[in-house]
Amino acid sequence: MFIIVIMGIIVAYCYKSKLLSLVLVSLWLSYISSYILYKCLYDGLASEDRLLIATLTLYFAIFIGICTKNSHNIEIQKPNKTLYPERELDLNLIITTIKKESVNILGIESFWGMGKSLILDHFMYREKDSFAFIRIDVVALNIDDVLEYLVMQITSELEKQYVFSKRSRNFISYINNFKYGHLLTNFLENESTYSSELENFKTSIRKLNKPIIIIFEDLDRIDDKDVLRKIFYISERLTADLSGKLKVIHQYSTEELNKKGFDNYYLQKYIPNSISLTHIKFMKLFDYILKSNFEEYNSVLGYRELISDIIRTTVRWDKYLMYLINPYERDKYLLLTYNIRNVESFIRLLSFYINQYLEIIDNNKQFDEILVKHCFIKCFLQNFYQTISTNIAIQGNFTIKTDKKITSILDIIYSHKDYLVDSENSNTLRQIFSPSINPINFEKLLAFCILELYLYDNRLKDLFQSTREDMFQCNYNKLLSELEKDQKRSLMKLEHYFYFCIAVGNNAEENSISFVNRFVQKVLYSDDNIIAYNDFINDIYKNGMAEDKNVFSENWKHIFDAFYYAAWNWEIEFINQHFDKLIQLYVKLYREKYGNKGFSESLFRNLNVFLRAVLGYNLKSAFISMLYLLNSLDVNNCYLGNKEFYIFQKRIIDILLNLEYIDTIDDELISDDILKTEKFDIKLFSKSYESISKRCKDNIDIFKQNNGKYDLEIYIKEVNIIKEFVDKIIILNNKDNFNSYDKDEDTKDSLNGEQPLSDEQLEEAINNNSIGVVLLCKVLNSK
Repeated sequence: MFIIVIMGIIVAYCYKSKLLSLVLVSLWLSYISSYILYKCLYDGLASEDRLLIATLTLYFAIFIGICTKNSHNIEIQKPNKTLYPERELDLNLIITTIKKESVNILGIESFWGMGKSLILDHFMYREKDSFAFIRIDVVALNIDDVLEYLVMQITSELEKQYVFSKRSRNFISYINNFKYGHLLTNFLENESTYSSELENFKTSIRKLNKPIIIIFEDLDRIDDKDVLRKIFYISERLTADLSGKLKVIHQYSTEELNKKGFDNYYLQKYIPNSISLTHIKFMKLFDYILKSNFEEYNSVLGYRELISDIIRTTVRWDKYLMYLINPYERDKYLLLTYNIRNVESFIRLLSFYINQYLEIIDNNKQFDEILVKHCFIKCFLQNFYQTISTNIAIQGNFTIKTDKKITSILDIIYSHKDYLVDSENSNTLRQIFSPSINPINFEKLLAFCILELYLYDNRLKDLFQSTREDMFQCNYNKLLSELEKDQKRSLMKLEHYFYFCIAVGNNAEENSISFVNRFVQKVLYSDDNIIAYNDFINDIYKNGMAEDKNVFSENWKHIFDAFYYAAWNWEIEFINQHFDKLIQLYVKLYREKYGNKGFSESLFRNLNVFLRAVLGYNLKSAFISMLYLLNSLDVNNCYLGNKEFYIFQKRIIDILLNLEYIDTIDDELISDDILKTEKFDIKLFSKSYESISKRCKDNIDIFKQNNGKYDLEIYIKEVNIIKEFVDKIIILNNKDNFNSYDKDEDTKDSLNGEQPLSDEQLEEAINNNSIGVVLLCKVLNSK
């Protein structure tokens, strides 16, 4: 009996047969029971008998466990996600179609992210009693492993249904002979060799009680066309003449397979039956997803109308924008983008940010609107989103390269607004903004419209209608100059909100608020802030951090960045105080580390981050402090052509304009476009800075003439600091000979219709240091 059982175990192990294993278990239990009963009735069990029985039983249990183990079995569980109504109809059609005896191969087709995998999960769960399933991710397998894996899985299912055949074993043996070679290639190239084995294998399959469905997932993700052809060939050969006992389902996107060279005629040959999943519109998906997980996503519901308006914006083009985009290409592109996966990611991301920044939303009007638009652009316009730079003004991110030069989208719209649809220029522009040729340009135009950036240019005020009434919330009976200021402030707010969202989304400022709070308490307001800073940095940064020459520079880049975003919730007076102390500390540390070295590229790089905060928060005192401290540095080098110095100069002019120390600068001389290239023409700045220096001198003369009547010492001091620094920049630009300045060209500006200030109003504004230098000079000249 022992010999018989051992031989049975060997056979069961080779064939991995559950039925034979059960027979052996019954036989062994009968033998052991009889042996124990006999021994107990006649001789009694000796200790060596008990040990022998226990040992053999243990070995037997181990062998039976190995024999009954079935690899790669799929445990079909109920899917966690429910199907949308449209998908329920699709699933019913799939079930009806695949159950037809005439259907051996079925294709389930849709764009990526539209729920093909989920509908298959539901299909398998719903039909698990009618079919056995073999699910193959072809991307995860080598093509020469696919046939071996497939045949082994089919054989395993044959044995589970107690179909035992020497023929199927022969087929496996034939495959194993090729295990270490190019199995599939050899197998397919030797038709006469494997045809008989394949037919024998099919004979076993015909005996199945429960049909098998083989599911090939993500065929369109395979780049090798030969691999795809072989999979189609395998499917056709295996399923032929089996009376519905073996069926195949292919999951793919027709468009993606077309791109790989498989036209619809080819697909119809190898996939004669196919079902395209029903397209579900964006807002329907939005509602379905919210309903499926309302407890988590309920905070998003309040923004449904805004999101719906954004969707309409992407398709409700103004008549002038129609000349830039082909509507058919646009709709096709959006059809791919607005898939279930992306819509769910958008809702999840937006819900997270809304819950994370409830306090910021409550305290900052229109922040939530920009937050929604940011999340939308991040999830659906990913090609453009990856190109956004927060180191330039927001308009600089909306430029297009045309005719070897960089042009803003705003200028393109304005320049081509009168072109006809069929004009040559319009066709050229449609290529520039074509989603298939230039998807980044196309997404830029969409983002430009979603953010409504056209509202901030008076040239286009008659071309577009805003969905938001009273955009800038100001009295439109104000003077034109006041309206332009309101527009500029509103644009800066939009830029500030949008860039904040980007930084948070990139985890650039993780824990920045707690970091800055500790920095303010332990460093800025300590008695000796240099010692406090060194202690703080040793604790925060240098533990486990490699020492190199860039540590100081990198530390301060992160510190300025953190302060920029943490200042979000501060009152304006605290922002000025903290940044004022911060810049003083930085320059002191810089001088302590580099001595009389003077300016450097790392200095400009860090100050560019600091100046972003000056622009965002209108930090007059911190800005003047920075200029005053930099005036003490030596001019040690020329930085002609240095990118960081170029950005630095650009931001200095932006701030002087914003804080009203100067009035106008030729826009063509100072453009964000140049920051996108590596060609820095300092001549663009030379004329501007020389003009600023001359204006500062003239303003100082005006202040000195009126200093007796008004206390203008603070203005004289500030403008002197600005002039000294501007002259230093001119030297840094290596301009040894100043261009002559024609005083006749610098005509005195009138008030241009501004309402004159009374003496009391003027004196109060001067005492508060709240009136801009430009307006102050105009008022003093008028008096």
